[in-house]
Amino acid sequence: MAMAVEQLFQSGKLAQTSLFTLLGHEDGVIAFGRNMKEAAWELVKHLSLAIRIEQQRINR
Repeated sequence: MAMAVEQLFQSGKLAQTSLFTLLGHEDGVIAFGRNMKEAAWELVKHLSLAIRIEQQRINR
């Protein structure tokens, strides 16, 4: 797993986001930042986006 995470960083795919998921792990979500507060806000931001998308789907 450590090599896969290293590859993500080296590929530049994490240049736009500070969050990624682990395949095969239902609860495998990893957020990171300069400190715990930044990482937590990254999770909140993506949760908010997911809720908004789901609400739009329901309201169709």
